[in-house]
Amino acid sequence: MIINILMYLFFNLINSESIAVSVITYNRIDYLKKTLTSIEKNKEAQTLPFYFFIDGGPFSKQDEIEKLINNSKIKNKKVIKRQQNLGISLNIIESRKHILNNLNYDYLIEIEDDTLITPQYFSLIINLNKWAQKNLSNIAGVMCFHVCNMSKLEKLKNLNKVHLTIGHRGMMIGKKYWDLCKKHFNLYYDFIKKNKSHYKALDLLHSFLLNKNFENHNLFNKNILNEIIIPRIKNHTWSGYPDGATQFIFSLNDLFILTTTVNRLLDIGEEGENINKESYMKMYESVSLDEFEQDLNILEFEF
Repeated sequence: MIINILMYLFFNLINSESIAVSVITYNRIDYLKKTLTSIEKNKEAQTLPFYFFIDGGPFSKQDEIEKLINNSKIKNKKVIKRQQNLGISLNIIESRKHILNNLNYDYLIEIEDDTLITPQYFSLIINLNKWAQKNLSNIAGVMCFHVCNMSKLEKLKNLNKVHLTIGHRGMMIGKKYWDLCKKHFNLYYDFIKKNKSHYKALDLLHSFLLNKNFENHNLFNKNILNEIIIPRIKNHTWSGYPDGATQFIFSLNDLFILTTTVNRLLDIGEEGENINKESYMKMYESVSLDEFEQDLNILEFEF
């Protein structure tokens, strides 16, 4: 705990707004190696504090994962090992509580252990968040992840383009918005702990949304509601558990997520809790991860 506090105080002194990175991981050594390598290519790997949350249980490989993390080139790192297997949804919620409430950071950037990011990822997402907080309302999180099928040349023409989205992968979230949504995330968390069912917990959030009045939203917010949120509510469909929970809870609190149209993150998890290799290939077979030096200098974005 003392190390956590010292890390927070140090980074809070040198930054006007404190930012931490969480890395969520569990027994996927091969994926994590690739994730760490991509993080290390970012200059922020030497400046930002990183907190690694290793899920527990008999198959967790916690010691092996901790050794891999400690041997990485990431400068400021802290490992938190869970005593039991929480599952990704609860591990993510616990990590948000720890960083945004217990340690009182202003912002959290979330990375999962089956993720590749570009060498400019952290610089870009921090600038995107600054722009969003200055120019838009109701943006709880920003991402640089999108299933983008553009060629590299097409991407080059759209580097500063953004749109509203769903999900949470690679998301940067602020403490202010987390605190607004915390009661619903806690409800979701407690329901899973009691009933041992992610889907029933999502059903509960789904029932809240069915009774929500969306009529008072402005046109900007209605676009995402009409095109993505409401159809998913009516069709009872969502992505993985964390995506579904984040999507529903933000919507319940009239909040949204903004992402770059060009992806700077790639999901490499071909198999996991909510996906198999066949569905992965169908979704990502034409998606590439391209690097752009220009990302370091993008300060303004547009729809």
